[in-house]
Amino acid sequence: MSQKSAFEPRPIEEVIRAAFDDVNLKQIEIFARMTPAQRAQIMFDLIEFQRQKMYAFEKQRDPNATEEELERRVRRRIELSYDESTIQRLRKYNYPFA
Repeated sequence: MSQKSAFEPRPIEEVIRAAFDDVNLKQIEIFARMTPAQRAQIMFDLIEFQRQKMYAFEKQRDPNATEEELERRVRRRIELSYDESTIQRLRKYNYPFA
């Protein structure tokens, strides 16, 4: 009897199609009219929003933690989302959360 894997990757075509199912064409038109600087600012704002969410989560988990400890935990969580070569590049440029 053959056992089926618990995880079977979907065909890449299906993954790509699914990524575009929820695309709002009006949003694409708006982004297309933005300058690269405006699009970059949106990206940085989203990254900062996510960092603040992580900080709030850690603060809720441990209300007595110091700010330094909370920032260390957030930094560690961020580091877990990057591969080692990216972390090294971020550190080279003194990125504040790497």
